Amino acid sequence: MRFLDTNVFLRYLVVDLPGQSPRSTELFLTIEQGEEQVQTSQVVILEVIFTLQKFYRLSLVDIRNQFLPVVQLPGIRLDHKEFLEPAFDLAILKNIGFQDALNVVIMKHLGLTEIYSWDRHFDQVDGIQRIEPDTPDPSL
Repeated sequence: MRFLDTNVFLRYLVVDLPGQSPRSTELFLTIEQGEEQVQTSQVVILEVIFTLQKFYRLSLVDIRNQFLPVVQLPGIRLDHKEFLEPAFDLAILKNIGFQDALNVVIMKHLGLTEIYSWDRHFDQVDGIQRIEPDTPDPSL
């Protein structure tokens, strides 16, 4: 088994480099056909989403529709792969960043309902209470 990096996903999804995109497509076909299995990570997933949003200007809805079916291929191994779909759904529904939506999904999985954060968008997520850290005692 080999590790699958961000740029291979990107070349497949955006088809922008003639020397790499067809080879990436061929790799994903072998994965889809069950001829190969690969491992990837949440870091790679976040990098792909960030790059598609910031550099290729794709909406989160478009990214979800194009990327999620690829990641869900049985031949792609990813810890907690099942967290991605609800994270996409939450991010789109509440108009928050995907990484924060993924953190909410992880929190709920762990049974956590409170988050220390300055980000007020957590206030709109049902079942999550945002708490700002206390002001430090100036005498300390």
